[in-house]
Amino acid sequence: MGNKVRFGVSLPDDLSRELDLLAAKVNVSRSELVEQALRNMLSDYIHYLVPHDCDGVMVALCPESRGSEDIIEQYSDIAETYIHAHRNGRCFEVLMLSGPSQRISELHGKLLAAGCGVRFLPSLSLESYFSMPESAAQQAGKGKS
Repeated sequence: MGNKVRFGVSLPDDLSRELDLLAAKVNVSRSELVEQALRNMLSDYIHYLVPHDCDGVMVALCPESRGSEDIIEQYSDIAETYIHAHRNGRCFEVLMLSGPSQRISELHGKLLAAGCGVRFLPSLSLESYFSMPESAAQQAGKGKS
């Protein structure tokens, strides 16, 4: 797994209590839980870190009144499949995306700005992008199904 680096992090009391409760419920240390949360966050935002062609699934939970459908329509060039549903005053958006990471990051940012909760799950792991040469990373999404 490699060397570990220690550093301090300050959290609000309520978040610290929730972290402790969850760590106890899933029987892991706070450090392990924070490490996994950071890995998930970095994986969600890989398209901001490394320019490449990629594919993956984006899930967004949006307020109905925020026009998420109009935003997504602007990205039909990268949205291969799009599912939209309404529940309890919210829009549930599920998109299969394929294309330049810059376009995916633009879509991600616009949905966040519209008040949506957004997760992007890339088809390659975070480690895959950092372990391959830059030219291969740029081609990574082209051959995926």
